Order: sequence, then structure tokens, then C-alpha cells
Amino acid sequence: LVEYFPFAPERYGTTLTDLLDEADRAHPRPVIVSSLRTFPSDATCATAGDVNKTLRRYFDMVLHHVDSNMVDTPTLGDYFLQATRGVHIERTGFVSRTRQYLEPVGRTGGLLFTVGGGRDGAPYLCKWLAAATSVGLEQRHPVTVVCGPFMPDADFARVTAMANDRITVHRYLSDAAMLALIRSSRALVCMAGYNTLNEALQYQTPALVFARENYPEQIAQVKLFASRGLILPGAITAGQAHIARLMQQLLDFSAGHDLDFGGAEKTAALVAAAVYQRLDGYSSTTASQ
Repeated sequence: LVEYFPFAPERYGTTLTDLLDEADRAHPRPVIVSSLRTFPSDATCATAGDVNKTLRRYFDMVLHHVDSNMVDTPTLGDYFLQATRGVHIERTGFVSRTRQYLEPVGRTGGLLFTVGGGRDGAPYLCKWLAAATSVGLEQRHPVTVVCGPFMPDADFARVTAMANDRITVHRYLSDAAMLALIRSSRALVCMAGYNTLNEALQYQTPALVFARENYPEQIAQVKLFASRGLILPGAITAGQAHIARLMQQLLDFSAGHDLDFGGAEKTAALVAAAVYQRLDGYSSTTASQ
């Protein structure tokens, strides 16, 4: 089970190509699955024809971790259509790690700002904090900032310098603590990463979401979710005053929905079924021989 490959082969070099050739010679041949998030459209050196050839040659199926009622094939564009022509695709629903933390909680927190891993997140956080403080938003709703474990020390110091008794800055938090914050916060300001966005939607936490520049997947996700009224979209290039207005709108934003977040369970069931089918076929062939 491989994420993104063969849609982004440059992430792996020749390692997986050699491994797939070896697996193809095995008896019984292992089940080989490609795993994709909502929009498999990050910039890549692979042509649609290359991807299609590899999928048809080696892969048993593609697992697309998205709600089938929300994303149809034409939405994904010509590249995806050509790359997956003649390929077995299963839509699993969104994959979320939050199912063990779904106990009801009150919206006791304030605003939460997060930028995922945080490697490039400091400029966004500083801009958001400046926007919030420009209209005194933190005086009404305390702000919690999570910078991410990969934020450089100098950038973390820049963000920390903006902290006060109404703004708390963390470098990072455990998964459980982060999920608790998302589900208890009045609202969330974040980047458009798959996990953070799904967690906000599952907890129905109002979210103002920004896509990173040059990340086609995030840009497409923001456009899709905003068109369904599930999030407020923000633009990286927006000025401080505009972002402040969006934050104020966010406090009254409601994103009711009925999305499928059972992707992890369905993925396990699909893979298990494929493995058992392969083993049954191998056992039958061996017995007849």
C-alpha cells in the first residue's frame, strides 16, 4: 500500500520500481494498492500516460480517500481521468484519526491557529496574529497558536514574540491534545492540509482555510470545500484588514454537513478482501496442479 505512487514517482526514485518488479515475480503475487488523498494533483514529473501504464502494469486498485458524494470523477480534471483510465478505483470516504475522540464537548476554547508541520508557517501565523490583534479579536476570544515541529528556531522565536496573556504559542502538541483543541475551539484558522481540514470538518469546527501557493492539491481542496459551504476560504495574498474581516465572519460561520469519514475502516476491509481473494485463487490453483 503506497501513498501517491505512481502519481509522484520523483518522491521515491527507482526504489519502488525495482520493488514492484520483484513483487510481480512472487508467488503468490502480493496485492499492490495506490493510496490517494482528495486531489492527487501536486506538481509531478509523471505524465498521465506514465501513471496509467504503471497502474495497469502493477497495481490491483487505487484507493481514493474521499467522500464519493462530494467528489465525482469529472471534478478531478483531465489528468486524473487519463491517468486512471481502465483502473479499478474505490472511494473509501475521508480518512480521519479522530474517531476515537468523538465524545461531545463544548466550545469552551477561543481561536486556534495552526500550520501543520510548520516548516514554512511563520509568515502565515504572524500575518494572522497581526490581523486578529488589529481588531482586538484576541481580547474577546483567546488565541492558541501551534507552530508545528518542523518550524525553524528563528521562525518560532518570531511567532513567540507576539505572545501575550491572551495569545498562547506552542511549538507542537500531541495528537490527542491537538484534536482536543480542534473540537473545543470556537473556530480554527489553518492551512488546507488533508488531515487538519478533515478533523475540523468532522468536529464541525468553523474553519478559515488558506491554501499554500504552488500546492495544487490544497488550492483545489479549498475551492471544493468552500463551494459546498463547508469552510471560509482565505487567500495567502490577502491583506491584514481583509483577513481580520474574515476572522470576524468566522465567529458566526456554521458548517453543518453529513460527510463520510469512515475511510480507514473501509480501506482495511477493501485491502483484506483483496488479499483473501488472492490467497483463495492461489490455493485453488495450487490444489489443481
